[in-house]
Amino acid sequence: MKGIFRFIIIALIATLGLAMVGVLYLFFIPNATLFGIDYISLNKVYRSQAYNAEKIETIDLSSRAYEVRIVPTDSKNISVKIYANTLGFVKKKYSEVKLDATITGSVLDMNVSEPHGFAWKNDSYIELYLPQTKSYNLTLNNASSKTYLTSAKLKVKEFEYTTNTGNLYLENLEISQGIDLNLSKAKCYMEGNVKLNNNDIELSMSAGDLVAPKCSFKNVTVNKNKGGTIEIKSCEIFTAKVNAGGRYSVGTADIVNIVSEDTNVNIGTITKGCSITLTKSGKVEVTNVNCPAASIETDTGSIKVKNANEAIRLKSIEGDIVVNNATKLVTAENEYGNIDITFKSDLDSYTKDTTYRSVDLKNYNGKVSVHGVDNIKLKISNKGRANIEMNNVLKASTISGNIGDISVVINKDAKFNLSATGTTGSINVNFLEFEQSGGYTEDSIPDIVQINGGSSENSLTITNKKGDIKVLDTVLAS
Repeated sequence: MKGIFRFIIIALIATLGLAMVGVLYLFFIPNATLFGIDYISLNKVYRSQAYNAEKIETIDLSSRAYEVRIVPTDSKNISVKIYANTLGFVKKKYSEVKLDATITGSVLDMNVSEPHGFAWKNDSYIELYLPQTKSYNLTLNNASSKTYLTSAKLKVKEFEYTTNTGNLYLENLEISQGIDLNLSKAKCYMEGNVKLNNNDIELSMSAGDLVAPKCSFKNVTVNKNKGGTIEIKSCEIFTAKVNAGGRYSVGTADIVNIVSEDTNVNIGTITKGCSITLTKSGKVEVTNVNCPAASIETDTGSIKVKNANEAIRLKSIEGDIVVNNATKLVTAENEYGNIDITFKSDLDSYTKDTTYRSVDLKNYNGKVSVHGVDNIKLKISNKGRANIEMNNVLKASTISGNIGDISVVINKDAKFNLSATGTTGSINVNFLEFEQSGGYTEDSIPDIVQINGGSSENSLTITNKKGDIKVLDTVLAS
């Protein structure tokens, strides 16, 4: 028994010894073959080819799994080098790796094949050398490995990149005409020092990302996006009319046109035009709306505008709507969400113009809060509740509700005619000038209450079915 055990131990030691010899052999022999299997363990050029660049204007390079590096050169020729740097076994010898190239007119078309098999380490790559004195149209198709264009001496006219999972890195170079990215599940990292010359960019993605927070474009067009992120500094026109998800983050845009599903949209400033429609759960956040007649619609997503410097129209079926620092007309509608509108407090010079500090709202089941308004048209249905703070009452303001309560606080110096009626709810109207008489209740309120002497031009009409109505001035409300 002991002899058998001793034999097994010796056999194991011998096997491990042979394995160690094999490993050392692989590391120290650049192009090694062991047990009929090809191994590579040292960085080595396996293919190298040069082409006369004089008549070439467009370069098309395709590779399935090699990392691609675009390198500037002082040479007048375009050249390609394929480096193999693998530890593992391959079914196809590296000596059989092919570089197929054809030149048709001004187009250089190259396709690189690679061996197939298992590798513990695979850092093989392609270097494409381009003369730095000339600018080319460049098309790269790299299925799954990274691609680098990071030299300040590189100049590209039109750039097109297609990949499944191969990330793209752009830095320093100059792109003079346009960019077309088909990223699928990959990411494109674009640094701010890329010279884009106010170019257009077109994007098609499944779950890929464009990460370019310091880059500015002319026109950005999203042709496809199912879940990717687009992050840019600025553009003139941002267009995305696709059934998609994902997230769009834009610092500044002149015009935004988005029709999508559950995309999340975050935009810093819009200056000339805005039309955003999200048909599912996406949400929209805009810091500055500086364009007239901006329109934003969502299905179940929320809408938030931090500074509405022009008239704006908002609609959401189930999401909340929030507008801060509004200056002009806000038109908003939702069914199940809440509406919260706050106007800027330093707009005294605008109060004579009814296009300023006015709202036209419809809310069916949520709460409505409005602060600093002068003119209001508000309709609340079902269980809606309204809390309104008015600086003034201009023109014909109306508030109508169904079941929800209505509370209105108005500047003590406002002059207007008030009419408040309700079927089953209570009514309480009390201004400072009525304090001695205790104000008006549903039993004593006349059809028209003249506030501060009343006004033939300015009126506030409040009607309710079941909810309570309360109207107070700012002094008594505090």
